[in-house]
Amino acid sequence: SAVPPVALHAPAAPPQAQLRHAHEPASKRRN
Repeated sequence: SAVPPVALHAPAAPPQAQLRHAHEPASKRRN
């Protein structure tokens, strides 16, 4: 019961952070 919520929360956090980091450098690189 504590594994499903944690696994869903773990993979859901990294993707969002990576997307934000990818958008930041991409905008700076484009500039």
